[in-house]
Parts: sequence; structure tokens; C-alpha cells
Amino acid sequence: MIVLYVGTDNLITVARLTDQATGQLVDAAAITVTVRDARLVAVAGGENLPLAPVDGSPGTYQGIVPCSLPLVAGESYFLDVLSVATHIRFDRLRAKAQYASGG
Repeated sequence: MIVLYVGTDNLITVARLTDQATGQLVDAAAITVTVRDARLVAVAGGENLPLAPVDGSPGTYQGIVPCSLPLVAGESYFLDVLSVATHIRFDRLRAKAQYASGG
């Protein structure tokens, strides 16, 4: 399960995005993440957050879930990841919000 820290920017990474038809890493995809609550309602400010390719790391993309999202510690969330390249791929990942340790 993914941990989203309340009150801080969260780095989201998609690693080794692969074209399943060719087995090749994909370097030219459009990837977005939407943060949804447990009822699958998009969290305000957490819709269609872009992920960008990471230079020098084929098939890897990163983006930020901003600290301004109204996440509640202890609550469950989903990250909907949509990648569009030669094919469209959708993944729904479980996440839990919590406070960072020590603070």
C-alpha cells in the first residue's frame, strides 16, 4: 500500500513503463494521477496531476501530489494512474494517508 503524507508534497514514481506488445520501455507517454477518496470521489486539487519523464531513466516518470491536498490521516485513498502512449493503461492503487514520523 502506498503512503501519502499529510501536509507535505508526495513524490509519485512510475518505473519501467513497458509496452506490453513489444517489451520496450516507453519514454513518450502522457501520464496523469488522480487522487480519490474511499468513495472514489476525486480529492479537490488532486485531479489529473501530470507525471513527467525522468532524464536518463528510460520508462520512468515522476510527479508531485501537492501538500495542499486536504488529506486526512488514517483515511484510505486511491491513486488512479492513466498512461497513454501506443496503448492506454489504467491502474488503481490503494493508498493511506498518515503524518510523517517525528512531527
